[in-house]
Amino acid sequence: MQHTIFALLLAAAMAWFPGPSSVAEAQAPDHATEHDPNPVSHEPAHHEPPGVEDESLDHRMQVGLRVGAGMPYVFAIRYGDGPRCDTAGENFCRDFGTPVLDVELGFGVTDSAEVSFSSRFGLTESDVSGSHPIQLGLGIRGFLSPEELFKLYIGGRVILDLTQSSLPNWNDIDFGVRGEFGAQFDLLRHLGLYIQIGASIAFIRAFSITADLTAGVQVRFP
Repeated sequence: MQHTIFALLLAAAMAWFPGPSSVAEAQAPDHATEHDPNPVSHEPAHHEPPGVEDESLDHRMQVGLRVGAGMPYVFAIRYGDGPRCDTAGENFCRDFGTPVLDVELGFGVTDSAEVSFSSRFGLTESDVSGSHPIQLGLGIRGFLSPEELFKLYIGGRVILDLTQSSLPNWNDIDFGVRGEFGAQFDLLRHLGLYIQIGASIAFIRAFSITADLTAGVQVRFP
């Protein structure tokens, strides 16, 4: 009986106090971790799928072709000996002009600015001149927030009106300036939609102010 009790006490003591080999194992340094300054991570590396990149939506170094249509409204003050500015021959005229088609070729010189050559063609004959209006322009357009999908812009240009007419004292060339304010939504890097208001001032045939609302599409490349 005494031997049995002694054996149980000895087993309990050995379980409570670990031996030297167990202590050594517990205190042994992890050499793999201690000497490896860059432990290998077993997490899978994350790679972007090929070709997935954020497309830039500014117009820098792109050639753009704009096509749009609009409707102008004309205010004009006739000069004393100048051609009439409406069908009744009044000195102060105001009326809708002919619907117009705008075609413009531009180039993005910076992220936020593009220069352009524009042309405007009347889709019907003017009641005053009896011919289709023709206008050319050269100008610049500046974009706010050029990287955004939706961007506002302002622009200005000089214009040359080449509308012909057989009216007395009609000058076949008129000169003026134009300002524009609009918004553009670039669906893609190569495609955008726009809407704008504009005002043109001409000086030679009469002092005229033409306001218009136009909308259209722009394609750009490369």
